[in-house]
Amino acid sequence: MNRYVIGALLAVNIVEASGFRLASEPKVSNIFFNLPILETERLILRPIEQEDAKDLLLIYADPETLQFTPVRTRETIEEVYACIEKYEGRYKNGKPAPWAMVLKEENVVIGLCGFIKWIPELSCAEIIYLAARGYWDQGFAIEAKYTVVAYAFSDMGLNRIESHVYGGDQASLVINKALGFQVIGTIPEYGYYKGAYRDCIVLSLLKKDFDTCEQQQIKEAEQKDEETELLNFSSNST
Repeated sequence: MNRYVIGALLAVNIVEASGFRLASEPKVSNIFFNLPILETERLILRPIEQEDAKDLLLIYADPETLQFTPVRTRETIEEVYACIEKYEGRYKNGKPAPWAMVLKEENVVIGLCGFIKWIPELSCAEIIYLAARGYWDQGFAIEAKYTVVAYAFSDMGLNRIESHVYGGDQASLVINKALGFQVIGTIPEYGYYKGAYRDCIVLSLLKKDFDTCEQQQIKEAEQKDEETELLNFSSNST
C-alpha cells in the first residue's frame, strides 16, 4: 500500500479515536421564515396564528400543564395574543419557533412542538413540546415530536437534536427515550422558576442513531408482514 495512503488512514483513525467523526460541512436550512406544514395521521403541524389564542389559553392558563416547564402562566386572552405576536415575530425574522399541533378530528390546537434554539453552524437544535392536559396519554406528543425530528434530519440538515427535561417530569423522559433520545447528563439547579432551583436532564439524539432505529423498525415491520403472509397461506392451504 502506498505510504501516503497509509499515512492518510492513520490520520483518520487518530481523528476518530480522539472523539471526531470526519464529515463534509453541513448545509442547514433555515425553515423558520416559512415554516412548512407537516401532517401526521391525526395532526396537522402549522405556524401559530392569532386565531389560536382561545385554544392556547387553555394551555397557558393551566398550572398543571406548565408545572415542569419554565413557562409562566398566562391568565388572560390578551397575554396569549402577546405571546403569539412574539412567535410571529420570530417567524418573520427567521428565528426558531414551534409549530401549532392541530387535532384534525376537532380542528383545535392541542399543543406546540418544535425548536426554540438552534446553532446552524454546528448543525444542532433544541426541541420542545407542550400539550394540553386533556390530550395527555394519547400518543400525540410522540406523534408530533417524531414527525418534527424526522423532518429536521431529512430536510433541515441537522445532525443532532437536544431535548431538556426538567426535574420530576417522568412522562417527558419516557417520551424522549421512546424516540431514541439518550440521557447525556443532568445540570444541577439549571434555573430558578416557580419558586425553586430546578435540575435539568439533557437528552440528545444523533441523525445516524435515528436512521438506524428507523431502518430497524422497517425491517421488523417487513418481517411481521412476511409472517402474516405465511400464516394466511397456511390457513388457505388447509
